[in-house]
Amino acid sequence: MPLPTRLPGARFNSSPLVRCLSGLETGSGVAGTGPSGGTAGPQAVAETLSRWLAWTDAIALSGALNPSPAGTPASDDTRSGLHTQLAEDAARVRRDLVRSITRDLSIETDFAAPAPAPQAATDFAPYRRHYVTEQRTMAERIGPLRARVRKALSTASPALRRLAALDAVLDAALDARTRHLLGTVPALLESHAQRGRQGLAPQAWLQTLQQVLLAELETRWQPIEGLLQARAQDEPKPP
Repeated sequence: MPLPTRLPGARFNSSPLVRCLSGLETGSGVAGTGPSGGTAGPQAVAETLSRWLAWTDAIALSGALNPSPAGTPASDDTRSGLHTQLAEDAARVRRDLVRSITRDLSIETDFAAPAPAPQAATDFAPYRRHYVTEQRTMAERIGPLRARVRKALSTASPALRRLAALDAVLDAALDARTRHLLGTVPALLESHAQRGRQGLAPQAWLQTLQQVLLAELETRWQPIEGLLQARAQDEPKPP
């Protein structure tokens, strides 16, 4: 089964990574093959966020929603050129990350061993190291790009400046929890490997890891995609 280079977009309350991991647990398959699951309403999302945010974050959010007046926005030509460059850079970063995730790992030493004997436990150590390395690469590429997109929005319309300020606050406020939650994914995969996929061929496990990593990439990418879409909608219309 070929790996997708891009998973379908998903709403905040229907994370592709959550669906992917749920599919593994229920046996309905990995990303793109299982049910989409239910969706939570705005009230449920707001309640979840309120449990994650401290009172100091609430103050910062209030300031982001009511920012002080900014300087003169950049000219239409400058903003249009900047958006085009950002979109191209984002597409390149995404391609690089997908290419890194989906590269052929069977030629690497850690993954070149023959399939284990029936009933033999899967040695998950190489897979864990690979997953953590890819997570680190995603964080190193996506974080700076997201900051660049916010900076571009801060020179645009008042609505986009407010959006950029809001994204900066949420990014900082949720960073620790996000890192913690994503950091648990390798352990969940290892538990699944030892519990239900004993003796699975290395190539089959590599494909599973790649599918989960693609789902995580989609989840990490959503803020950037949302900011870029908002920026595109704010593009000046031709006369």
